[in-house]
Amino acid sequence: MTNVEVSFSCPQFPLIKKDKELDTKIGTIDLETYGSNLGLGHHQVYAAGFSIKDHTELFYIELGETSDDFLYKFFYNIFMYHKNLNEYTFYVHNLGRFDSVFIIKALTKNQFFSVTPIWKDNAILSLTIKYLNTKITLLDSLQLIPGTLDSVLKSFNCVTQKGHFPYKIVNKKNLFYIGNRPDKFYYNNISDKDYLGIPEKNWNLKVETLKYLKSDVEGLLEAVTKFSDNIFKKYSLNITSFKTLPGLALAAYTSNYIPNNLKHEIKMIKSDLEKEIRTAYFGGNVDIFINEVENCYLYDINSQYSKAMLNDMPIGDPVLSLENNLDNIFGFVYGEIICPDEQILRVPFIQYKNPTWKLNTCPRGSFRRLIFSEEIKYALKFGYKMNVEYCYQFKRGKDLFKKYVNDHYSLKSSAKDPVQRTIAKLFLNSLYGRLGIKDLENAIKFVNKDEAKDLDKNTNVTVISELSNNNYMIRYSGKITDSVRKFYSENSIISDNHKIKLYSKADIKKLGFNKSREISSAVHIAAAISSFPIGSESTYKWV
Repeated sequence: MTNVEVSFSCPQFPLIKKDKELDTKIGTIDLETYGSNLGLGHHQVYAAGFSIKDHTELFYIELGETSDDFLYKFFYNIFMYHKNLNEYTFYVHNLGRFDSVFIIKALTKNQFFSVTPIWKDNAILSLTIKYLNTKITLLDSLQLIPGTLDSVLKSFNCVTQKGHFPYKIVNKKNLFYIGNRPDKFYYNNISDKDYLGIPEKNWNLKVETLKYLKSDVEGLLEAVTKFSDNIFKKYSLNITSFKTLPGLALAAYTSNYIPNNLKHEIKMIKSDLEKEIRTAYFGGNVDIFINEVENCYLYDINSQYSKAMLNDMPIGDPVLSLENNLDNIFGFVYGEIICPDEQILRVPFIQYKNPTWKLNTCPRGSFRRLIFSEEIKYALKFGYKMNVEYCYQFKRGKDLFKKYVNDHYSLKSSAKDPVQRTIAKLFLNSLYGRLGIKDLENAIKFVNKDEAKDLDKNTNVTVISELSNNNYMIRYSGKITDSVRKFYSENSIISDNHKIKLYSKADIKKLGFNKSREISSAVHIAAAISSFPIGSESTYKWV
């Protein structure tokens, strides 16, 4: 048999450079709203504030003023009277799923404001707002520091802590209420001692709202500033350059932890080849075998994916090969997989995405798919068989993540509070997922009704929000291309001397394997990490 090999030339994964100076242009913004819990469209903004170092400004809605007009006035004040705020980054806790809706709706009504959102997973990650020659960026602090604002302030031991406020009492008719202290019912989780400490007479909604708002923006600023200082001290990175913790984790890794001898060996797999290798990228297996047990022990396996990251990783340029001996393969193999019957293996564990149902299952019988070589080698011990048709060979990368994993596991183990531990844990677990990020090719536009109809006709569209009578915020994506044909089947060679045929870069380019992508990812590494067997062999024998 002739071994046909095709060597692909893939670009190097981009490395993040360390920052030389700490970005101190950081502020916070918070909005206070009232309304029902039926949906975002039923809420209205009645107070807002922003805070930067040594300066806080608070605003309250005026009589007869609409929510949109109030927000326009708030941002107009930031741009017109604070020219020094140009290029500032403002953090808003839970921007993506709440506050962003009000801001976009209000500012897109005015032609002098330019609002550019960046969207991911049904949440807006950032808003870039421009007015004349001034620009600010709003980021969601929840994407960097998980947890409620109350828990975040406690975790970072902030001087400013959240107070208590009767959210339930606020409505359109009582925004200027002055009178008796609201009933305890209107407060959430307030102790009798704290409630009795609130003055019983002359309770002023406006005064109390602004007091509560001040603690929120100043407390969040303190927490974000501490987080920023810590990240810069440890990694020499500015948090303002990253919208999410996974993105920050990836930057921390590429700028501080990649072994010097492997810096050029992490590659970005592109286009159709990327799509094929992505078919071997599965999440964890979850099954329930017995619904109720008695006198049992409960075990939790600690940091599975982090442990898997300590194994050899597929690095370098992939090589498409007709090698069918698994002992000679490190990478991804395609072929027929045969699952043993129940007498040999009680519960199958090799996953397969059914093309009809589009569901992941662990089927009996035979099926074809691409699979990580080390996963199928492990499965052979339990009765699985595989007829290899072709493979993608990679070099072995040793200790690619060792320093990163050991460092952050130590941080997680020594953390003294829940939020700090969660951040360390997310640094551990989110890195591998970020390496496998998928380019969904989604876009957001602000369009009129006619443009929305045109997009709906020619692309995949979701109408996010009607901003005004004839303006919409639209999320849309293009059509997905067909799967690539199996290259090896189109280029078989009959020979008796087992020669290897190497194809030129021009041949590969014609096949579309090296088409560029905007998002930096290394799906082959992410797929390998999620495929490595974890724990003892008895795990699969029993379950």
